[in-house]
Parts: sequence; structure tokens; C-alpha cells
Amino acid sequence: MDGAPFRPLGNELGLSPSQTYARVIEELKQLPNNTELTQKYCDRWSGILNIDGKYIAVKGYEKKIPFIWCVDFLQHDFPVSVLAHAESVEAFSELFEALLACHYPLQVAICDDVAALKIALKRYYPVAEIQLCHTHYIENIRQQIHLRTQDTYHHF
Repeated sequence: MDGAPFRPLGNELGLSPSQTYARVIEELKQLPNNTELTQKYCDRWSGILNIDGKYIAVKGYEKKIPFIWCVDFLQHDFPVSVLAHAESVEAFSELFEALLACHYPLQVAICDDVAALKIALKRYYPVAEIQLCHTHYIENIRQQIHLRTQDTYHHF
């Protein structure tokens, strides 16, 4: 259904585009959210969690906002995710509260070096270790040596 226009879909069902839209919205409301699915069907986790985010455009917001997600490193499953106003302690707290509700046994968080993430992580999983993601580690080096803006180190 992704990207399907409402008019042809409505024609199939004998509905107008606005009726089709209303029907789709009602169907979407009945879908469980990701955390509910995780709680109900998932119970085998590695305890190693890759946490990252992507700023996305959302209608009604002037600037892009973060969609914060996490993936179990060995199971390749996405236990929880959060759409937040900012990468804040509150947003990461919501993420870790959802993980606790799923009984996720977090031992290692592989993430970037956002201070808010570290604060929330230690509040909800005080013994979990933090491992800087290699992509973020390399990007930090690039920024420190101005790799994208100066050609001093391009020969490497």
C-alpha cells in the first residue's frame, strides 16, 4: 500500500478518495505499535544494542526532528523506536523505558556521543557499558582534522 494513490484503491472498494483515506486511517489506528509487538513476540535478545537516529521531515514541524531507533546487534531486530522533538534526556528516557517494558537485557549500548543519551542510559541501565559506534568515531576524527573542508590529510 506504500505510495498507492487513494483513488484507484477507492475504485476497487467502491469508495470516494476521502472515504478511502478515512478507511486507511482507521485501519492504521488498529495496527499495534512496535513496542507492543516486541513485548508480545520477542524474548531472545543479545543485550548488545545499536542506538542511532535520523532527522526526518515531519509535516507540522519547521525543522527535521529525530527518529531514534535501536537494533539488537545479533538478532537484527528493532525492539523499540521513538519519534521525538529533540535528542533530549526525555526522548532517550522514553526509549529506555520502552526497552525496560520489553524486558530488554541491555549490557552494551553502541551509540554516538550524545550527552543526553548517556545520562538517560545510566538512569535506566546503570551497569550497561557504552561503546562508541565506529561510524561516529571516524566522523569525529574527520571533524577534528577538518577532512571535508581542508585537503591537508586527503593523501591518507
